[in-house]
Amino acid sequence: MLTRGEGDERLATLVNVVLKAAQMHGSSVALSDLVQLLPEGATPKDIADVFEVLPPLPGDYALKDGLLVPKLDNDLPSNDFNLRLRHSVANTQVVRWLSKVLGNREALIVAVSGSTSYNAASSRDDVDLFSVTRPQTMWFFLAKALILTRVSRVFRRSNVPIDLSCLMDEDYATRVFAKDGGALFARDALVAEVVLGQARYASLLKSAPWMKRYFPKLYERRSAPAGAQKNPWSKSSFWERCINLFLFKTLGSYIQAKATFHNHVLAREGKGLSAFRARVGPDHLIYESAKYNRLREIYEDIRPTQDGLQRNSSSYEPAPRPSSEDESR
Repeated sequence: MLTRGEGDERLATLVNVVLKAAQMHGSSVALSDLVQLLPEGATPKDIADVFEVLPPLPGDYALKDGLLVPKLDNDLPSNDFNLRLRHSVANTQVVRWLSKVLGNREALIVAVSGSTSYNAASSRDDVDLFSVTRPQTMWFFLAKALILTRVSRVFRRSNVPIDLSCLMDEDYATRVFAKDGGALFARDALVAEVVLGQARYASLLKSAPWMKRYFPKLYERRSAPAGAQKNPWSKSSFWERCINLFLFKTLGSYIQAKATFHNHVLAREGKGLSAFRARVGPDHLIYESAKYNRLREIYEDIRPTQDGLQRNSSSYEPAPRPSSEDESR
C-alpha cells in the first residue's frame, strides 16, 4: 500500500479525474481497472480508503460491489456495468468480423477504441475503430472499410454503427506516438482493444515511453512483446500511391464538407458539445469532438512531474487519439 499524505493526494487527484470524465457519460468505474492506472504498490483498498476519507471525491458516486457507480435517484445501478460490458464484448466481435473481411493487405493494426475499449459501451454508442495502415494506403483502406460497413448494415450483419474515427498510416502513427500527447491520449492508447496486429501495436507503444510517466503499470503490461511481427506486404506501389492521393482529394473533401454541414445542424439544435472537426491529411483521418477536448482538459490535472502529479501544467501540443466522440472516460 502507498503511504499516506502525499500518496493520498496523488490518488485523490487521479480518482477525481477519472470520475469527472465518467460522470460525463453516467458510467461506472471498476476498482480493478482504476488500480491499473496507479503507481506500483497501489491497491483497490488504497482507492477505497481515499474515496471514503476525502469528502471532495465521492460527489455523485458511491462504492458498491467493487465498482464506483453513479447515484441515480438513490439507486446504485451496478447491473448497468455488466450490461455495458456485454455491449462492449459484442462491439469488439463486430470489429473482429470487419477486420477479417477487410484482410491485412493495407491494415497493419486494427483496434477498438472509445467507450467499447473501456468496457463501458451503451446501446446508443457507435463502435469506434482505430487503424494503422501501410504508408500511403490509408485512404484506400478507408474507402474499402466505408463500403463494407454500409453493406453490413444493409444485410444486417451489424446493427451497430461502426465509426471510422481515427485512421493513420504507419509513418504518421510513428510520429504521433513518439511525442507526449497527454494523459488522455496515453490512456486511450493503452486500453485500445487490438484485434489485428498485436505485436506491431506493442512495438508502437514501446516507442512511446512517455506514457509510462502517466500510467506505469498499464504501460508495462500493454507494451510487453507480443510475438514476432508479420508483414507480408511490401511498400506501396506507384498505382496504390496514386489511388490513395486521388481518394484523399475526393473522399477527404467530401468528409470535411459533411462534417461542416453536420456541425451547423448541431449548433442549431444546441448540441455544441457534440460538434467535431475532421482532421484530414494524406496520411490520416481523425475526428475530434468538443467533448473529447473537454475530456483532455480534465485529464491535464494528472500531468506528471518528477515529484508526482501536478495541476495545470505548461502547454504542450496535443496528439490525436485512437478514439472518437464516444469516449467514456
